Amino acid sequence: MHELTQVVDTSHIETNTERSKIGEEPFAHITRPEVEGYFGEIQTAVFLPQERIKHIRDQHSDDYDKYSSFIRNAIEQPEIILEDHKNPNTAMFIGKTDNSRINVLVKLAYRENAYDRSFIVTMFPVGERSVKKLERRNKTIYNGNDL
Repeated sequence: MHELTQVVDTSHIETNTERSKIGEEPFAHITRPEVEGYFGEIQTAVFLPQERIKHIRDQHSDDYDKYSSFIRNAIEQPEIILEDHKNPNTAMFIGKTDNSRINVLVKLAYRENAYDRSFIVTMFPVGERSVKKLERRNKTIYNGNDL
């Protein structure tokens, strides 16, 4: 059995076991094969717990109300996917909105742990300069613009 060797302090986030008791449905699914090609066999169902919605609303003011309708598409049909170099087993899904982009951070869980779930950590809008900066600092897993 594969063991994760790096751990992020997620004590401020409800545990995966607590989330699994809620019985919520997946919010989106990771569809790009490059993600599993890079990270390994992950849970492709992605959840958006109420606690994370509260975080986004608290930390990013009106962004959730303005951009929430674009989150699913950013995960399922991303423009760019980057490895988050600051947080192990976390990917940035950058997707288009009507007139800008959003960055959706997803904490990835491995398939071998049935009690773990991939979930959205946060979401916020990003401009062109920010995207370029993120691309310089993080490994690119997928870039739809390169096709």
